[in-house]
Formats: sequence, C-alpha cells, structure tokens
Amino acid sequence: MTGNDETGVWLYAVTRANAPRLLDGLSGVTAEAPRVIEAGALAAVAGDVPLSSFGEEALRHNLEDLDWLATVARAHDTLIATLVDRGPWCRSASRRCTTTTLRCGRRSRSGPTTSSARSSTSRDASNGA
Repeated sequence: MTGNDETGVWLYAVTRANAPRLLDGLSGVTAEAPRVIEAGALAAVAGDVPLSSFGEEALRHNLEDLDWLATVARAHDTLIATLVDRGPWCRSASRRCTTTTLRCGRRSRSGPTTSSARSSTSRDASNGA
C-alpha cells in the first residue's frame, strides 16, 4: 500500500478476547500483519487493506479476475487455517475455544465501532446471550 491509499478492514476470524496472541509470523491477503480488535469477551482478527483493490467497485472487478481471487482466497485461507491450528486454548481447560472464521470476499458497507461493539457485547452478556 502506498501512503495515499485509503484503507478498509478485512476480517478473518472471531475468537475469545483473552486468547493468547497467535499472529506472530502471519500475513494477510495483502501481506499485511493481522491485528486483534477486542470488544468485550470477543476478539476479531483483521487486517488493513487498500480500498483501491478492496473497495466496492474495485472488489467487484477483482472478484471476476480468477488469478487475483485465487491469490486472495489462498492467503485468507492460509491465515485462518494457521490461526485455528495454533489455538486458541482456553485458560480454564485443556480444550480449544471456538474460533469462527469468516468467508473470503464478504463485504459490508459499515460495521460497529469498537465502542458500539463493546456496548452490544456487554448488553448480550447481561442478557445471558
């Protein structure tokens, strides 16, 4: 990415927020270093991607380019497969916690901010969800 590119957020998976950091050595669909976004008891594994390639119009065009799509899909799948293989391990038991992976190429115009996600998670937890 160049310094002038606007960026979007590419989501890979959702897991427990208190899981150990498992991202060392991983890279995402644009070779970006993935990061963790925590909200309450949950954490999203995400990366920053340039909108010049992953914005609405660009993505529509790029999804028709089978070579581009294959490269992105392999990178997405490699990251989430490695993430699942590495854990995360629950602190209270010797069993794996659930990691929910997200489908490659799914697009949303907007999403909750960290503060609104935190509020939503807090409401869900207080309601027994």
